[in-house]
Amino acid sequence: AARTASALLKTQPPGYLLDLELKELDLACFERLVAEGRATLAAGDPVQAARLLGDAVGLWRGPALADVSLAGSGQGEVIRLEERRLAAVEASWSANCRPW
Repeated sequence: AARTASALLKTQPPGYLLDLELKELDLACFERLVAEGRATLAAGDPVQAARLLGDAVGLWRGPALADVSLAGSGQGEVIRLEERRLAAVEASWSANCRPW
């Protein structure tokens, strides 16, 4: 069951804490959907694979970590995430273009 915003946002000195489980993060949902989509495509169901991969790509709203200030090694994570997004777009395209 979805938790309410008040259950997710905790007030503590000196500010706030967003109390999320890993499975509640968009990135975790993205990774799960991509894995399921690829497995479904490999199993021969391009229609379901396209839906799963499309859902994964649909979670993106601009560049990875665009609203977070990163320096040094943080840029490597941005590049890794962007590569994962592009791979999901390509897999989604591949699933949609298969002969049925």
